[in-house]
Amino acid sequence: MQTLILKNGINNIQAYATFYNFFEGNETLVYICDDDEDLSTLESFISSYYPTATTTVNSYCSFNPGGEFYTILGNNTYDLNGDGCDVSDLDFPNLKYSVTNGIIDESIFSNTNGDYILPVQTGMHTITPLLENTPYFTVVPSSITVDFPTDASPYSQDFCVTPDGVHPDLELIILPLGQARPGFDINYELVYKNKGNTTLSGIVALDFQDDFMDLITANPIVDSQTTDNLSWNYSSLQPFESRSIYFTMNINTPTDTTFPVNGDDVLDFIATIIPIAADETREDNVFELNQTVVNSYDPNDKTCLEGATITPR
Repeated sequence: MQTLILKNGINNIQAYATFYNFFEGNETLVYICDDDEDLSTLESFISSYYPTATTTVNSYCSFNPGGEFYTILGNNTYDLNGDGCDVSDLDFPNLKYSVTNGIIDESIFSNTNGDYILPVQTGMHTITPLLENTPYFTVVPSSITVDFPTDASPYSQDFCVTPDGVHPDLELIILPLGQARPGFDINYELVYKNKGNTTLSGIVALDFQDDFMDLITANPIVDSQTTDNLSWNYSSLQPFESRSIYFTMNINTPTDTTFPVNGDDVLDFIATIIPIAADETREDNVFELNQTVVNSYDPNDKTCLEGATITPR
């Protein structure tokens, strides 16, 4: 099997918790099509369980895999030194493209190695790179138009991304990897990313309520720890690179004599990434997580990291 269509308009993230079961034995998959909101999770599972797989994951499903189709492929490179893209430069991962044949408009993404592959049907197809922070970069070529069967298939086109000026821009988020329950351990992931176009070094700091929980482990290890605060140093964070910090907390029990924790209590975390002073978007250098404690696990429970409600689909 080379192609798998999973796009169904339904959020499949929970189902992908066992993704390795149906991917096992199909590591040679070339292309998986899925809904936009599932793409990052699906690609994360592939990277975690099958790091050598070269499968491309996208939401572009407007072709018939069983019929005649043509292929557009290429790679994105980041020209860090501004001297033209070459083999010494970095790959530009997860670049979004707009794809249209004049009737259907879709989006696709390159993989973590900067590679993209797009099967299409007969006709003219225009592909335009869409950058998250357009003012920070220029892309050459800015778009391509391919006409099949006039053009040969596979049609190869690389894109060169070049920094435009100096734009430091960092962001971070805290992800609880489970429910906070009194007396139990809970794992967290702190993800930070360089969205700008210049290499950065600094500090990731976490403020937490030390009275109500205790740090069990952290990976990487903490560089500095005081009451209610942990901090990690980071260096040489490349443009568009993201890294993760994993840590485990043990939550106090309801019988704690000084600081008991019960269901419906709220645990507060504030993460900050430095430097902030010159950052283009300072508001996403700070992330606050307010996590409600639960007494029992509900498999159907959903928690909003931003806002109080989930819009029904």
